[in-house]
Amino acid sequence: MKILKLSLFLLWLPLLSAAAQNLDSLYNSFLEMHSYSGKFKNLPQLKKTADSDASNKCGFSLVSDVKNYFDQFTPEQQKIMQPMFSRLILTNSMVTPGGYFKIHYDSSGVNKPGYDLNLLAAALDSTYNFEITKLGYPVPPSDGIEGGDDKYDIYIINIPYYGATIPETSVTGLTSTSYIHIDNDFIGRSFATHGIEAARATVAHEFHHAIQIGGYRDSPQGSDRFYYELTATAFEEFVFDEVNDYYAYMHTYFSNPARTFGRFDPGTNDGYDLAIWNIFLQKKYGFNVLKRTWDFMVDQRALRAIENALVEEGTSFKREFNEFGEWMHFTGPRKSITFPYFEEGENYPLIKPLLKVLYLPPSDANNISSFAMSNNYIQYVDETQGRSDTLIAVVTNADITGGYDADDPAITSFTFELSSVNSGGEIKVTDNYFFNTSLTSSNSRLFLQKNILNNIPNEPILVVRQLDYPYPQPYVTTQYPRVNIPVSINNNSPEAELVIFSVSMNLIYSAKLNVDSISDEPKVTWDGKDNYGDAVSAGIYVYVTKRESEIMKGKIAVFND
Repeated sequence: MKILKLSLFLLWLPLLSAAAQNLDSLYNSFLEMHSYSGKFKNLPQLKKTADSDASNKCGFSLVSDVKNYFDQFTPEQQKIMQPMFSRLILTNSMVTPGGYFKIHYDSSGVNKPGYDLNLLAAALDSTYNFEITKLGYPVPPSDGIEGGDDKYDIYIINIPYYGATIPETSVTGLTSTSYIHIDNDFIGRSFATHGIEAARATVAHEFHHAIQIGGYRDSPQGSDRFYYELTATAFEEFVFDEVNDYYAYMHTYFSNPARTFGRFDPGTNDGYDLAIWNIFLQKKYGFNVLKRTWDFMVDQRALRAIENALVEEGTSFKREFNEFGEWMHFTGPRKSITFPYFEEGENYPLIKPLLKVLYLPPSDANNISSFAMSNNYIQYVDETQGRSDTLIAVVTNADITGGYDADDPAITSFTFELSSVNSGGEIKVTDNYFFNTSLTSSNSRLFLQKNILNNIPNEPILVVRQLDYPYPQPYVTTQYPRVNIPVSINNNSPEAELVIFSVSMNLIYSAKLNVDSISDEPKVTWDGKDNYGDAVSAGIYVYVTKRESEIMKGKIAVFND
């Protein structure tokens, strides 16, 4: 990092209470961010060397936090920071060949670019063509004539980050105009990538932030900033596959996959280290599922938005997160032609198990405390009776609601047992291994397990359960694209009839539907529309499902926000 001595800022720091220490930290970091360009005379001029460390990959989070909490800073702090939200005046500018961007730069001094500007211009146009023209993301809103014209503005300056997208003027109340700062030379040992390759990764990353805050939400809800960084980092790989700067961050997730998925701690690798999630989804379902997630994020939390985008693909977060756990096992030397999974997986680190157990038959039980939205790897090594088996249980906790508060996620505690004999109630893996858990029926529906025996994956363990009620309940049509409705588990028919009535027993909807029998709770789904394709009014509705001769019925509460 380009370390800034605390003493440099003592001149400006008032004495703050302990409750204001987070603001104090933001203030210091924001001043440090602007202390390399030489554009602010009231700040010390910091210099970079080959031994300097980068403060972080992206400054978007820092700038957003300072803007959001600006009124809470002291008047003295506000006075010092206010000029830093004004656009810098640089000596030169050029428009990219595609006409989408204007690049602002100094031709000499501490902000002089250390890479070929023509290559940077080409990278910017390639990013626009991929993210906007090819994939159809919304164009960031125009800033009028800020920066001299209506082009999107890129400022090359000396900063302790790869780059930073700066929200500027509110457009809709949810979205903003913006401009981008990118580092001028990427000098320092903590930059994993240098020169024009670092610049390419940065423009792909930061321009997607411009799309996010200009087309969807400029202020993430709760810890949802993790998904802003996750997506932006994945787009580095999508736009410039050969750069691979994202390799430098993933080790923190691989070393702790049992953490909650949506964690975001500023100043860490959180978010950047999960770019592989979108790489995984894109390989399985294409780019549209990623874009649909952002469509849902306009008024939903990130985890729920991911779930709803996956439901449109005929799957679920739980199912995909569990399979993602399997893919994460087959990396490094475990990647093979038989199980290719991630195309670049040989360059990824190995996953770290939550538990490593030397198995001693006839059974071994362990107490597990599982965070909401986590993958828990439990490794058993069996060297008894002439065996040399390694069994990995990938236990997925898909508690979406419990994962909203990533600083204090819900925890589910249970006993996890491996046995060599089936004494009743255990789930068979092979003739030699059986699993059992103490999960109750109410929370077991949040979990899914997949096993890997001697590096050969098994199908996920599904215990078919009778779904007793529709979910989500109430069914809020603006938040959830479909509601899940139970069908009987007493036969295996692939189809079931669904009929929806009003409370006065007027027919609203009827259809023969495919049963979702891949999940552990067979069900059909309804999109809240009548037989004419019109959205139903808010109210209470009666459902009836018929699978062969088995009938189930109940009520659904429909809300329209």
